[in-house]
Amino acid sequence: MTLDEAILRQENMIDQNEGEIGREDIQAMKLGTEAMKRIKDYRQRSSVRMTPLLPGETEE
Repeated sequence: MTLDEAILRQENMIDQNEGEIGREDIQAMKLGTEAMKRIKDYRQRSSVRMTPLLPGETEE
């Protein structure tokens, strides 16, 4: 799964379950989403092109 796919899935899970799971769980999911966005942004800006993939992440 790509970072874009993971971000989209996580955001959808938050939207669909916000009233059903605890506030701290939602905050943790949002933190994870923001972390993935920062990793994606860092990779796009970085001159290092061979950054290791995260566990479960694919290139495409």
